[in-house]
Amino acid sequence: MLQRRWCLHCVVSFVGYSYPLLQTQKRNLVNVKLKWVKDAVLDTVVSAGVQLKATSTLVSLIGSHPDFSLPVYFLSRYRGQLGLPSDLKVSTFIRRYPNIFQEFYRTDSGGTPVPWYKLAPEALDVYSQEMRFVYDDCYVDILNRLQKLLMLTKERLLPLQTIDQLRWDLGLPYEREC
Repeated sequence: MLQRRWCLHCVVSFVGYSYPLLQTQKRNLVNVKLKWVKDAVLDTVVSAGVQLKATSTLVSLIGSHPDFSLPVYFLSRYRGQLGLPSDLKVSTFIRRYPNIFQEFYRTDSGGTPVPWYKLAPEALDVYSQEMRFVYDDCYVDILNRLQKLLMLTKERLLPLQTIDQLRWDLGLPYEREC
């Protein structure tokens, strides 16, 4: 007589088909304690990535302004985009990179000196080259996006507020002159 040998896969599929409630999970919490292992190399890379993003955003903000300089109170508005810790001031972060940013003072309407920041000459050259290469390559693409957006409207007109809200999607810089 032939005996039928049951493989594990057949038994599991048979039990799962016949008794579907047997495959439901009985416990959903697991009490496991894991020792947190610190990786110094990974920690430095992650923290450098946060600083690189903030520095790149500041360079873009300052570089897109016509004077290539902005006051600290204007840069503080973009604190959320920079991703800096809450206990770190924007001015303190900028002062960490004197080879990228230069600090100078201008008086406000009350006569109080206000710190302004501009790009260092080398950083300004790199930013200008980068923008020239990027916008030379993407100029046609940006125009096509604007044309498609205008074609979606009935009168082929859009308010500047709408374009301003879509500036990232269109590939426009942070601050642009209309």
